[in-house]
Amino acid sequence: MSDIQYARSTALFANGIFAGFSLCMKAACLPSAKASLNPTTAFRTLYKNGTPIGALVILVSSAANFYIYYRTRESRSLYLGLLSFASLPYTFLVMNPLNKRLFALDATISKESNPEISLHKKEALGILTKWNKLQLFKVVTSVSAFFISVINI
Repeated sequence: MSDIQYARSTALFANGIFAGFSLCMKAACLPSAKASLNPTTAFRTLYKNGTPIGALVILVSSAANFYIYYRTRESRSLYLGLLSFASLPYTFLVMNPLNKRLFALDATISKESNPEISLHKKEALGILTKWNKLQLFKVVTSVSAFFISVINI
């Protein structure tokens, strides 16, 4: 197996993990956090545990695709690398302000005597709804990258 084949396999594997991960965050994890007694604490746990996984597979997929492009000059690999990498700056620029608001609310809600009827909880649920809508960008880019990678086998 050549280095290009290893890189393609690695990119496909990482794209598949991120596609599944982003779909799971949108379809299962965020709705579960919203249904919990303290959604901001649940979100903090999801964020803490999920961030390393998401960042790692984005970087591995992007690096593998950029390596393939470097070696072969296939524009498809450049586009796949960019498509894979796009979620990283999107997260920092678009989603990170919501993360910070949720973390600030977490401290407030955790100190309240009845977090189930808290006004802060209602605000947190609204932010989580917006966060989940923004997650659609990651779902679309990751699933697209995965399908394009599968087609290119």
